[in-house]
Amino acid sequence: MKSNTWNPFREINTIREQMNRFLDERLPEQEKTYPAVDIYEEGDNLVIKADLPGIRPDDVEIMVSEETVIVKGQHQEQESTKGQNGYYYEERSRNEFQRRITLPLKVKHQEARADIEHGVMEIIIPKAEEELNKVTRLKLNNRE
Repeated sequence: MKSNTWNPFREINTIREQMNRFLDERLPEQEKTYPAVDIYEEGDNLVIKADLPGIRPDDVEIMVSEETVIVKGQHQEQESTKGQNGYYYEERSRNEFQRRITLPLKVKHQEARADIEHGVMEIIIPKAEEELNKVTRLKLNNRE
């Protein structure tokens, strides 16, 4: 049976994520972390979804470890049309981005896979065996 040992770095990561969420709620919309993500469990997998409109798959790099996912990329460079007749705004981003996500549980990072469809990236990572075995089943005893 595997013993649970205290990992101070996991605690630090938890605090960092809580601080990020706290700051994200108070920053103006344009200064929030990009890309925004949804993270949820689906069966024996952890699923991460992020909107990446206009990003080509070749322009995104995804790195997965046991406790972290990093999504790096760059919006495709487009020629600026500022100064041309009829041009009023140029607001679309052409910047590089990076998002480091501390996972809520350990995963089998070697078995991760990622897809993108209609600008929505989906990363599916199987949960580590120790996470699947964390459930303790109890027998209900009748005290009568």
